[in-house]
Amino acid sequence: MAHFDILSELTYLSESESEDILAKSVLENYVFSDEGKVRGFDHIFYMFLRRLARYDVDSKNEVISSRSNNNKGVVDHFLVKKPDGSLKDSNVVKVLIRHPNHYEVCLNSDYEKYRIIFFVKSFRKPNQLVSCNFTYGIDKKTNLNSPNEKDLEEAKQAFNALLDKSDSIKKAISLENYYNYFQSYS
Repeated sequence: MAHFDILSELTYLSESESEDILAKSVLENYVFSDEGKVRGFDHIFYMFLRRLARYDVDSKNEVISSRSNNNKGVVDHFLVKKPDGSLKDSNVVKVLIRHPNHYEVCLNSDYEKYRIIFFVKSFRKPNQLVSCNFTYGIDKKTNLNSPNEKDLEEAKQAFNALLDKSDSIKKAISLENYYNYFQSYS
């Protein structure tokens, strides 16, 4: 089993050929914005980064092998502070069922939900650390009214398309072209 080196092995997809929202854009524009800080999204993401180093990673299969005991598909959950100061247990990291080697960081408030898609990558070299690679982000629009069936289906299709793209990137990367896709965390 390998563990993450948080300071040097977090990377973001550096560009996209389409209008897809990159994970770094979601983090900059929503999570670390003034409004995101009020909602506590920045705190949740920093908590995730601190806990990331404790995840066990099967570097041969490139999956996170440690799982939360409380719920199928949940990798990590912890108490998060709501804007009113109360605490709630939140499923923060989940494995994506359709792409079991991809994960999402879930950042939720009462009316806003953001997802950051990531995967782990290992080139199986001795003493090579496993990297955590963020690809796309999504704003799961929520509001007081129930979305209709068509809106839900379109959102699901858009999310699945991003997962397919992320999966293609993961399969295409080699040690030689890794830094053509990703930039270091900063």
